[in-house]
Amino acid sequence: MIACPACQGSGSKIDKPCKDCKGEALVRKQKEFQLKVPAGIDAGTRLRVQAGGDKGRKGGPFGDLFVVLHIKEHETFVRDGETIHIRQPISYSLAALGGEILVPTVEGAKPLKINAGTQTGTTTQMKGLGVPRFTGQQKRDSRRGDQIVHLVVETPTRLSGEEKKLLEKLAELRGEKLTVSKSDLAKSEEAQKEKQAKESQAKESQAKANPEKAESEPAEDSKKESSKNAKSKDKKEESSKDDSFLDKIVDAFRPKNGETQK
Repeated sequence: MIACPACQGSGSKIDKPCKDCKGEALVRKQKEFQLKVPAGIDAGTRLRVQAGGDKGRKGGPFGDLFVVLHIKEHETFVRDGETIHIRQPISYSLAALGGEILVPTVEGAKPLKINAGTQTGTTTQMKGLGVPRFTGQQKRDSRRGDQIVHLVVETPTRLSGEEKKLLEKLAELRGEKLTVSKSDLAKSEEAQKEKQAKESQAKESQAKANPEKAESEPAEDSKKESSKNAKSKDKKEESSKDDSFLDKIVDAFRPKNGETQK
């Protein structure tokens, strides 16, 4: 049995079809839907809107609409799975003395304790302030990732006269020299020459005591160098996997517009 080419098996034919629907009784129009996005969702996740698609032919039901999510990068926060990273500048006095500051989080500013003697590059963990765990189920998981704060000690570029005197006094109390004298430079050069002379004498003594070993050293050095190059190549291949995430960290830690590099 073959369907009629004129009516497609419907049993009736439209002599003057509508210009908009071409006799299909269907017109495509755009429609907006309110879509609930679960917390902790990741880029590339698909969400389904039931009956949000096109109407079926011949009175068929509506199809579904699938929405593919793309997550926009944040100016301050860098996401790595359930972990959030943030760059937090601190003053040199706070780094030396320690204290407490307010750090931005996705839930607003939260206090963070800074230990005395903090150095640039120190990381501090703020537990439970990362991305919520997304399980794909309707029931929300209460577990969350952490926020990692990367502390950066800022050195002032402009000092008042009083500030300069206080820092010079601090250096004096700590026995620190702010300049290199000619005598210190001469001592350093003399120590370097003595070190080189001792190393040369040790090599000569070793060569006289073990002449066969001395001859085999170049070949062994060549093997070690080849092994070292192979390991370095493997290490570079492994590190390339993390380049994407590290690039995000570097971009986040660069000075923003109008901000001066300290």
